[in-house]
Amino acid sequence: MSSLVEELQRDALDPKTPIPVLLRKVKLVAAKLRLEGTREWVDAELNGYPRATPDYRIRRGDVRWWNPYHGWLPVQGPDAILTVLSKKRIGESVSALEALAGSSDDTFSITVPHELASQVLNDELLGTPKVAVFFSKNVFTDILDQVRTRVLEWALELEQAGIVGEGVSFSPAEKQRAADVNISIGTMSGNLMTGDVSGPNARANMGSTDNSTNNIGDTLTQLSKAIEAGVENTADREAMLEAVQDMRRAKGKGAFVSSYQKLIATAADHMTVLTPFLPALAT
Repeated sequence: MSSLVEELQRDALDPKTPIPVLLRKVKLVAAKLRLEGTREWVDAELNGYPRATPDYRIRRGDVRWWNPYHGWLPVQGPDAILTVLSKKRIGESVSALEALAGSSDDTFSITVPHELASQVLNDELLGTPKVAVFFSKNVFTDILDQVRTRVLEWALELEQAGIVGEGVSFSPAEKQRAADVNISIGTMSGNLMTGDVSGPNARANMGSTDNSTNNIGDTLTQLSKAIEAGVENTADREAMLEAVQDMRRAKGKGAFVSSYQKLIATAADHMTVLTPFLPALAT
């Protein structure tokens, strides 16, 4: 009888093995070896990432705006802003990604938050813009391949560490080796950016942004530090810091949007400092 680790290696090499099935076997091995970090990663892949994602789930797409006469057109604007807008963290479960990858639609889109689009790109577009980031469905296939590869590498590292088990069991010595060695299968970083996946047919939500009071407060604190370090002009720096303070006092209230607009106006000459924080601030 082959061990779970050997079965994992075979399943990871077999493209016919569904990713959810593969991950449930990883979860079983991780549970028996008491590898909590791996179980956390598996649960996030199976259920979706509520906040943070691994780097392989960060993808860039094409930023487009909706023209009522000509359809979706490429957005023309400052590179620094477009770089931020085009980068999205894809947090859907592997089951959802398999469905998207197998869809007849070739492209999918994630809507850019209305407030962010209308304020940041207002000078580039006519009227109130409807902006989205478009991806090829090959993005979903590649993420699934990355997951499969990580499972294979993890199973091989377990074998190299002398952790193979017998049947569905592992010896006390193997469990101790698993606790002693640092074999990581996936790490999560950053905040998931918001967006709804959409195509010709209705699609599932690709992720959600944590806009809780604590999250916004932390973002504003980091933004203040970036302004103090990156804005040399005293008048501009003080105006931007004042706008950030207004946002802090208004968080959770209707006045937050007007405070956000004030910040955008005061930061016209310092968008490189502000741009990394815009997705988290937009509501």
